Amino acid sequence: MTAYETLGARPEMNQEQIKRCFRARLREVHPDRNPDLPGAMGLTKEAIAAYELLSDTDRRAQLDATLRAEAAEAAETAERARRAARAAQNANRERDRRPRKAAKKTQPKTSRRTSRTTSRTTSTARSVVEINGQRIELDGDGSIEVNIDGARVVMSSSTSGGSFSSVSSSTYTSTESGSTLGDMRVDGGTISGTVLGDLHVTGGEVRISGKVLGDVFVARGCSIKVSGQVIGDMHLAGSSLVVTGTVIGDIHSGGGRVDVRGRHLGDLL
Repeated sequence: MTAYETLGARPEMNQEQIKRCFRARLREVHPDRNPDLPGAMGLTKEAIAAYELLSDTDRRAQLDATLRAEAAEAAETAERARRAARAAQNANRERDRRPRKAAKKTQPKTSRRTSRTTSRTTSTARSVVEINGQRIELDGDGSIEVNIDGARVVMSSSTSGGSFSSVSSSTYTSTESGSTLGDMRVDGGTISGTVLGDLHVTGGEVRISGKVLGDVFVARGCSIKVSGQVIGDMHLAGSSLVVTGTVIGDIHSGGGRVDVRGRHLGDLL
């Protein structure tokens, strides 16, 4: 775990933002505030050490260089996975195309038209996912699973059932330009891992049982339940929120329904 992850911070943050993250982390783990928290003293020492590192210009620059190198390696791995996925898709399409060519000799003319129509319909099913800025696409029926540096990516596509892409249990770092690669968009489902960037909920019901270190943006009409931890702020846009875990930042309800049964250390706005 990096110093940024320890504090729930991001590499592009300035020193004042880092300080706010440090204070929020202290509120979360300090033994005076959390007498029943196991290992509270150790967690507090880790937070202090992380803040001292990020307050030292030279040491922080060295950490950022390491994170950039890791991000470049992850991008290269994603590119290799994309090429492998594309090669597998091409091989499958070539294999499926051969029987149809042989059937054309015996099928009536109307059957050939039906076959071509079915082929066009099949080609419209597509699943797309982005990993560290790299796109991986799946056409037609089937599924592909890729594991990249602890990130499990499952892609599936069906002409009858549409397409679905998911990313889970991933920890993200930053690029050389300082933008966060950890931002995640979901349309329903469960977040059980760690999201270093922001989480954008675009539809359905989402459960956060893991940890989101950035902010959470929830579209109108969605439902979100937090049984894990959200370090940043939550922006609801009139949606529904139930907290049984912990939210460190502020909650901007936007006129939505908010039910806090767990811990909320920020403000309810």
